[in-house]
Amino acid sequence: MRHRLRRHAGAWGVALALLASTSARSADETFHVDEARPGQRGYGISVFAGAEPERFEIEVVGVLRNVAPGTSYLLARLSGHDLERTGVVAGMSGSPVWIDGRLAGAVSFGFTFGKDPLAGITPIDTMRAIPGGAASGAQAVAPRSAGPRLALVDLAALRLPADLADRELAALATAASRPGGGAPALLWTASGFPIASRARLEQALAPLGAFGSGGSGAPVGELRDGSAVAGVLVDGDLQIAATGTVTERRGNELLAFGHPFIGLGATALPMATAEIITVVASQASSFKLSNTGPVVGALVFDQSAGVRGRIGAAAPMLRLVVRVGGPAGRTVAVRIAQVSRFLPALIAASAVGALDVAAAVAAESVDAELRLVFADGRELRMAQSFDGAAPAKEMVDWLVAVTSYLTTNPLADASLERAELAVEPFAAPRAVALLAVRPDRALVRAGERLGIEVTLAPFRGAAERRRVEITLPADLPAGRYSLLVGDGASIDGAQLEAEPVDPTTLDQALAVLGSLSTRRELSVLGLLPARGVASPGETLPRLPGTWQSLRGLVAGRTDERPLRLAVAQRVRVPLAAPLVGMARVELEVRRPSVLVGKEKP
Repeated sequence: MRHRLRRHAGAWGVALALLASTSARSADETFHVDEARPGQRGYGISVFAGAEPERFEIEVVGVLRNVAPGTSYLLARLSGHDLERTGVVAGMSGSPVWIDGRLAGAVSFGFTFGKDPLAGITPIDTMRAIPGGAASGAQAVAPRSAGPRLALVDLAALRLPADLADRELAALATAASRPGGGAPALLWTASGFPIASRARLEQALAPLGAFGSGGSGAPVGELRDGSAVAGVLVDGDLQIAATGTVTERRGNELLAFGHPFIGLGATALPMATAEIITVVASQASSFKLSNTGPVVGALVFDQSAGVRGRIGAAAPMLRLVVRVGGPAGRTVAVRIAQVSRFLPALIAASAVGALDVAAAVAAESVDAELRLVFADGRELRMAQSFDGAAPAKEMVDWLVAVTSYLTTNPLADASLERAELAVEPFAAPRAVALLAVRPDRALVRAGERLGIEVTLAPFRGAAERRRVEITLPADLPAGRYSLLVGDGASIDGAQLEAEPVDPTTLDQALAVLGSLSTRRELSVLGLLPARGVASPGETLPRLPGTWQSLRGLVAGRTDERPLRLAVAQRVRVPLAAPLVGMARVELEVRRPSVLVGKEKP
């Protein structure tokens, strides 16, 4: 009976609060931070279970002034709904607060491990100053870096940082500020992710707030002041979202969170309703458990004071389909928010979740095929093989490297519309090690056939020899000629180091990426000493010395690099399994007349 009375009292309190807020709004009455005095009392509303906002009490403690230039926060002690024990609850970000019957602002942060239920409150004045944001349908962009975070030559050679994907995920955590030294009361949720991939997400994203479970639930009604609202980053078979509270709604416009989501500025991120299941008390940081409802609009601006949302606005999303073969093969389809800065991280998280769903994270070897479709109809297809201690993780790092290179390129907007990843996992390692390379002879003539014996060592198998026949270029000059023999990725890297490619158009960049080889290829690269230059969009590897001097003198180029090697040939031999390793052999090219003279008796 007591519980029922408490519920009824809470409902009447909310009704009175909403009535007061409407009255205050009509008179445009606002409680300003300069009016705050210790001991003043007020109330706020937030959803603690279900979809109905309920009242809690606040007492002003003071003002945190100039935490950032021109930014101050009210500091208040919360009570009611067991907040004395739980403290500020993750998911309360944006909960509107009234003092003296006037809207004062939004609960935005608490203090991790704090013993008192103290909350930072963002003044409503600063929230109302949030701009109107991007137009409906605009892409969710973020400031770009000066260029790709990974050099093309390193991407080609698969020289990838071991923590590349984790580093991109961590960028989400550092994107949101911690006003006043506190922790934003935002609730990060994930659904569909098994234990391994969920743990990886928690490690990267938990610093932003609590990390609760969550999933697509039934519609929970219309968004209004105090309602739970979610910003959605990944939706579909897997979901990543962040839940907070609506501070104020006017027509189809609303303000929420009271702090940044991920600091995008003008944007277009899917915005959904949310249902709160219950509150979980924690010594570190208490949090709500929630289900994300249907998308009803878009967050159109994301800045330090909070987010502005628009009911009915559209937010574009990238469709990602991951098909995992093998005994437990699965297909996972998701939609990812078009946030260029964080797109690689969100693709990585989705790929890791799909591999985990199909029990492929523990695979000993992985073959991958990637297809990217751009908004303008262009396509990019790539393939690669991974083998070793953590091939699935290495594959995800490769996926991050490719998408990061494209989304941060300084050439043109590479708006992705669709991505497809086909993964074939293997239970045992398959990599074949390159042990030795031996040519038939060291003295050769231009244009002749040359046999190369390659010694390979399969995993847990006896070494075997394989013979490769190549035809030397007919225009080879006399002198030293080097052959690099190895797996396709290593040779790709060596070729780009010898003749650097610096694309000046997106088409050129896509052509280079599309030409890269896989480790399931034995490649032979022929290099000879030469003088040349490499400049953006152009490589001239075999220039006469006089022409090189004249070119630099006349053109006055400062963006050119001298070349000391030229690629004379490339031979590719497909393999059934991935190869690892590279070796170099030196040949001496002689003029035919000299060699013929030596061959006479």
